[in-house]
Amino acid sequence: MKKINLTELTNEELLKEAKKRKSLFTIQCVIFIIMSMMSIITIVDKDIKVLTFLPIAFAGITIAAWQQHQLMEKELELRNLK
Repeated sequence: MKKINLTELTNEELLKEAKKRKSLFTIQCVIFIIMSMMSIITIVDKDIKVLTFLPIAFAGITIAAWQQHQLMEKELELRNLK
């Protein structure tokens, strides 16, 4: 994914990018929650596998997406588009 400088985007481009990032962030959160629930279920069943620890690896990606979402929200507030 290429780096986009938010301050150089026009208002329309920023709103479009914000909508896209919000959708991606929501999808990542849902996937993370589902993986966490499946990990808990496998631990309760006493069947620990390599995929049980997948949410730990995916947490970093979700945190990075959250940080990008926060930056986008700040830029929207600066421009009074929110």
